[in-house]
Amino acid sequence: MNNLQEVYPEAVICIVDNNDSNLKLLSSLLEDNNYEFIVANSREKFLNTLQNISVDLILINLSLEKEQWQICQSLQSAESKKNIPIIFLGNTQNEINQIKKLNIENFDNIKIPIQADEFLTKIKLHLQIFSLKKQLQSQNQILQEEILLRENIENEVRKHKSTLENLIENLPGMVYQSNHDCHLVMNLVSDSCYSLTGYQSKDFIQNQIFYNQLIHLEDRKLICRQRQKALVTHQPFQLVYRIITANQELKWVWEQGKGIYCCDGKISAIKGLIIDITAQKQVEAELTKQNLALQKTETALIIVNQKLQKLAKLDGLTGIANRRDFDEYLEKEWLRLSTTKSP
Repeated sequence: MNNLQEVYPEAVICIVDNNDSNLKLLSSLLEDNNYEFIVANSREKFLNTLQNISVDLILINLSLEKEQWQICQSLQSAESKKNIPIIFLGNTQNEINQIKKLNIENFDNIKIPIQADEFLTKIKLHLQIFSLKKQLQSQNQILQEEILLRENIENEVRKHKSTLENLIENLPGMVYQSNHDCHLVMNLVSDSCYSLTGYQSKDFIQNQIFYNQLIHLEDRKLICRQRQKALVTHQPFQLVYRIITANQELKWVWEQGKGIYCCDGKISAIKGLIIDITAQKQVEAELTKQNLALQKTETALIIVNQKLQKLAKLDGLTGIANRRDFDEYLEKEWLRLSTTKSP
């Protein structure tokens, strides 16, 4: 009994019997072994009981074969009841063969007169089997729910991954994740790296080319120092420098990135975005060129104006100061005398 209680402590047995002497014997055996049971002395009472109480084992000993058959049919038609084990008491082999035609999964037969040891052994065995089946069904249900939950999570992950990939591919540049080393070995590179560098993403992933090799030699050391300074202080960085593409084309790029850190604060990787700003740099260079040209023009105009002002005060034939220069000088001196009151 202890083993049974460990497996399924709240097992309920239903006795379906219309023979008083059998009921007395069965009840006595079950009570003496601490089994919980209920009694139904007719098919109608049994079916009514089954609707209100959860039963784990059914003992049937009805004198009318038709009633036994109807009970079995009722159990088979109810999905939640069809797996309840049934023990028939005193049925003949012919009756057992008829019952087998209903395809009842869990049934047994005990001959009358009932032997207590055989009866209790079969009771215990069928309750244990039924309990284990219920546990298995419960675990299967939990497993199915976990599988469904995992599938939903995987679908969401795939959906978000697809969205992220679309966003990355539509960014005007190259998204990357690299090792923290002098070569900037790439672990992840978006396919847009090809339009920027002329190299496929697999070229970087398979280490056929290191990104650091693309950085212009004159910029390489400075960029490395600036990046390292930001990473050490756990700060994001923004860099502007030149690269040489696979086609030997010089491009200006703008890079923004940050470090990925372990729990101990050490840098495990770098992630960032690199954008082609060559067109912007060309516009800036053209504007600078035009500004320089404008400054030269303004300087030339100032010199010309100064020369014109000087020529305007000289006589064209003699090169001596003319009346305009004399009048301007006289006006300045008069103003000075009026202000200082001294010759």
